[in-house]
Amino acid sequence: MRTCSSCAFFYGAGSRYEPAPLFNVFLEDIAKEKNEMKLLVRNLARNTTQEELSAAFAKFGSIQSCTLVMDKETGESKGFGFVEMPKVGDAKLAIKSLNGAEIDGAKIRVKKAEEAGAAPQE
Repeated sequence: MRTCSSCAFFYGAGSRYEPAPLFNVFLEDIAKEKNEMKLLVRNLARNTTQEELSAAFAKFGSIQSCTLVMDKETGESKGFGFVEMPKVGDAKLAIKSLNGAEIDGAKIRVKKAEEAGAAPQE
């Protein structure tokens, strides 16, 4: 078997091209990458419901999950939540469109949520 020097394919005795083994590993890594984006939504009015928040983001694509963070003692909203969207492009459009938008009288802030345990970006 010989490897084509200008690409990631090798060829044998026949004329059939097959992906080189390392190229297969690369393709598997790409397939495993997450394609969804989790968004942090801050400055929500305390009376904004999960359904209202989800409806605002659904205008830009499908919603994987929508969660308001609630106070354990009072059961009331803490004024922020998370929205997960399966398509990164839809999530970016939602950020661009909804960051600074008004929902229930509050000017909300939307950005990509940081991974748990990640150092905050300055």
